[in-house]
Amino acid sequence: MSARMGLGMKLIHVVPHVGHEASGPSYSVPALCRALGRAGADVTLMTQTKDTGEEPLPESAGFRHVIHKEKGWPKALHPSPDMARALAGAAADADLMHNHSIWLWPNVYPGQVSRDTNTPLVSGPRGALAPANLAHGRLKKRIFWNLFQHVTYDQTSLLHATGEHEYRDLRAYGLRQPVAVVPNGIDVPEMVPEVAPSDTRVLLYLARVHPLKGLPLLLEVWRDLPADARAGWEFHIAGPSTDGHAEELQAFCRAHDLTDARFLGPLYGDDKWRAYAGADIHVHPTKHENFGVVIAEALASGTPVITTKGTPWEGVHDKDCGWWVERTHAALTSALTDAMARPRTVLTEMGARGRAWMTHEFGWDGLASQMLAAYEWVLAGRTGPAPDWVRVNG
Repeated sequence: MSARMGLGMKLIHVVPHVGHEASGPSYSVPALCRALGRAGADVTLMTQTKDTGEEPLPESAGFRHVIHKEKGWPKALHPSPDMARALAGAAADADLMHNHSIWLWPNVYPGQVSRDTNTPLVSGPRGALAPANLAHGRLKKRIFWNLFQHVTYDQTSLLHATGEHEYRDLRAYGLRQPVAVVPNGIDVPEMVPEVAPSDTRVLLYLARVHPLKGLPLLLEVWRDLPADARAGWEFHIAGPSTDGHAEELQAFCRAHDLTDARFLGPLYGDDKWRAYAGADIHVHPTKHENFGVVIAEALASGTPVITTKGTPWEGVHDKDCGWWVERTHAALTSALTDAMARPRTVLTEMGARGRAWMTHEFGWDGLASQMLAAYEWVLAGRTGPAPDWVRVNG
């Protein structure tokens, strides 16, 4: 293995799978890889699929995507002997591997390969070690860690956290390696789609319709708002449903005659960006979010946001482009009442501040430069001063 630095650094990134404009790692990992490629690295993204017809993501400067077929047992852990073999072969000529996510076989293979080839390894659980996520299947996860997953983290030279919340989660789980705190980025659209003005004002939720996202509580808040507060407003809920959750919420709306709550289903591409641009406020009342790409997308579209302290978005309050509140009926009621009473001109000014913030601090190219500097520090033996965004102790 060579020790290329900066330009020409040969990198392998691993994430279990990527989906059609999915949020979370399925979006952020390919976006980071492409930005690393634009910065001069040679990046191979390895993923898996059950669908033999799935096509790799388009190649771009310094970036290629390789898909391996899942095969074997237990299927729930997504085994792929093809990926294990390919990763072992590729690591011999790689400078560094970066593993994203946890609890599946694709996230065990990098640790095994690093142990066998001495290829430096960076690992980021992508929110999976948050208490809310650990609570689901805790015993199974502990067994899997003790038998298999610990190998990856024993071999990890540098941890990757996408925010302060995750940094604290890593330390609380007992991991003591240096941590690069580098957030996810956002593709800030050059032009926000124009949406025809309407007398109806829109409160938008756009994300997976999943029990952890807090929609039952939000619909209760919406139901309990005074009629004059809701007058002239509609609540639009957009996103793919998980395990019939959208149908449960629709039943709640029918039972309480919430005719001003509309379910739009999944939105992608231009339809997604038009939904952001056409909303007066975006609301995301989640129990927990490692990053929350939908919050960044809404801000990038010029739409102010209301979100909860289960997300790492305290900045929406500090930058005066939204509300960051406790996940309670009272706090959400207060935020919605305040936001919905503001004139459109005021909300537009808040949205403009959010868009400027996203453009300045969350562009992918700047974040890729931070990640490359962290990689270089690892390849230099973690000697000398660490980059400012790498926490060595604590």
